[in-house]
Amino acid sequence: MIDISLVTLSKQSPRSPFPHLAVAGLFFFSALGSPPSSAADEPDAGNVSFHDDVLPILRTNCFGCHQGAKQLGEYVMTDFDALIRGGESGDAAIVPGDADSSYLVSLITSHDGVAEMPKSPRKPLHETEVETIRKWIEQGASNDSPETSGPRFDADHPPVYAGPPTLPSIDLSPDEQTLAIAGYHEICLLDANSGEMQTRLVGISPRINSVRFSPDGSRIAAAGGTPGELGELQIWNASTGELELSRQVTYDTITGLSWSPDGSKIAIGANDNTVRALDAASGEQVLFQGAHEDWIRDTVFTPDGKHLVSVARDMTCKLTEVETERFIDNVTSITPGALSGGLSSVAMHPSRDEIVVGGADGVTKVYRVFRQTKRQIGDDANLIRNLPRLNGRIRQVVVNSAGTHLAAVATIDGHSELRVWKYDFTGELTDELKAILGKRVANRSAEEKKKVDESVNQTTTQTVHFELPEAAAYSLELTNDGSIFVAANDGQIRCLDATGKLVRTFHAVPQSGAEGSEPSGSTAPGGLRHSAKGEGPLGTDRELDFSSTAKTDDLPSESPVNLSELVELSVVPESILLTSPYDYVQLVAIGKLRDGSTVDVTRQITVSKSDAFASLPGGLIRPRGNSVGEVTVSFGSHQHTLPLEITGQNEFAVDFIRDVNPVLSRLGCNQGTCRRSTKRQERISIVAARLRSHLRHPSPDG
Repeated sequence: MIDISLVTLSKQSPRSPFPHLAVAGLFFFSALGSPPSSAADEPDAGNVSFHDDVLPILRTNCFGCHQGAKQLGEYVMTDFDALIRGGESGDAAIVPGDADSSYLVSLITSHDGVAEMPKSPRKPLHETEVETIRKWIEQGASNDSPETSGPRFDADHPPVYAGPPTLPSIDLSPDEQTLAIAGYHEICLLDANSGEMQTRLVGISPRINSVRFSPDGSRIAAAGGTPGELGELQIWNASTGELELSRQVTYDTITGLSWSPDGSKIAIGANDNTVRALDAASGEQVLFQGAHEDWIRDTVFTPDGKHLVSVARDMTCKLTEVETERFIDNVTSITPGALSGGLSSVAMHPSRDEIVVGGADGVTKVYRVFRQTKRQIGDDANLIRNLPRLNGRIRQVVVNSAGTHLAAVATIDGHSELRVWKYDFTGELTDELKAILGKRVANRSAEEKKKVDESVNQTTTQTVHFELPEAAAYSLELTNDGSIFVAANDGQIRCLDATGKLVRTFHAVPQSGAEGSEPSGSTAPGGLRHSAKGEGPLGTDRELDFSSTAKTDDLPSESPVNLSELVELSVVPESILLTSPYDYVQLVAIGKLRDGSTVDVTRQITVSKSDAFASLPGGLIRPRGNSVGEVTVSFGSHQHTLPLEITGQNEFAVDFIRDVNPVLSRLGCNQGTCRRSTKRQERISIVAARLRSHLRHPSPDG
């Protein structure tokens, strides 16, 4: 049995802007797709490749309804044998050498713009895509995909964890009885009181970044995908465990999932700097917003569902009107210094148009969503309250469903801090404060500035302060009685009462074997275990070893490899070319063991030293000066030599578009409404032109 959902794209194709090396797939163990094929991409006149030409079409258009978790028509297309065999009709889906007799071809061929597959409202395949599949079948329907690596998972063969995984997201059901956990390839549903496993919802995406119950608790949505390949939105029936919808979007994993208050829409954030909302029933896109300049980390709807708030790494919090898809305003100030880093989380008050945000600067802030005064240069007029700074980067902020408490959790260097405050204040402004905020900051008196400062920095009642000294916490939930669930990178769920007392701790996912036992097989990054024996769903080596990462934050540890078992070391890329000071190369080192299994050893290799380049931990190479030579990568007695060429380090000219404009964007100088007036734009254009001219033709005196 060949599971084609686990095959990684092995080369750059016209359907994708990203090159994908097969060995790089060892980081993720499966690659579930490529960007949608373009109607303009004509199939090759010669042989049609299943892996390069057909599989991307199936992944984008078919896998959502024909996978292990959702077998529409009893037809599974993620397994090659089942793809050929067909479904409940009994007809052969694919007859090698005979496209006209292949039932699949008749289903995907449109007549008057209508086809049996994909089902409405999805559009039929383009005629060039149908022709590509026909040619592949006529040429024998052979499978030229690389051999899959790693185990495959489904409801009957869920992942087996040999150690604690990192838990990126948890969510509590509206009745506060069920806790949803983001796992590897799955969502685990636990009894919130006992911690006992209730249901495991296993899908095709290895990475699950966000999980959220629908407002009525009947459905569970998950946002994730395959890193560097595509994102997937899943919607599950919370009662039956049935996958109701699988929609693949963008070229990377998605995150920042939120439901509209009526449960009709789902918003997601993407790494292509876009915010999208999809119809929760059909999966069709109903909103697209591209106003951000960096990855979107979180989204939330206003209580009436008419507006959507999104936060991103670009240090902005943006407001979008849902019906018109129109970007309305920056909720937070875009003035340099107002926010000291990217934003990672946003939460909405359940009944008022107020949001809580947190990010890299460790400060939890409460804002009004809509302006009550005209925007002025340098203002932060929507700010309601600054809360005490947490030690580290805030990973998540939450407001309980009663709107009585808010909380935040932050992490730095494997140490985490959690705080809960009473939400007993509102964003109402007095007439005096409105008048002050209506002035430009530079025109306010010292006394007026003091009054604004006192207003936003009032003392807020703190109810809980809890520290996790050796765990990186990424997600939390807050109940209506003030108790807390917090999830960390040690695989544990900690439950605190309203006073901050730890009342119980339980494993988020099932554990395998006795504590301290060493599973067989080899370990890859993050402890994921794959073996030459584990082929297909009945393979014997299906364990995933998530080595404890309690003392690391974003850099997971690796289990040491027995050097006596290592028979071969390979490194990609095969050569290094760096042509500017901004260039860098990430080495990937893969070891082959005696039993035929492979293991990533990138973080365990030794890289030769040189004045021409800097070698950072984890195999990252950055240039220091022009050079031609070699880089030697060593692991035990095994060595690998790579040709090295570094140019462009001495004659590098500063460019306004490439070098200066990104700095201006990061500081907020060229975005938002504070640069809207014509006169200001003219002045900025003149300054920019002079700066560009100076940088390209500097004067002798500098």
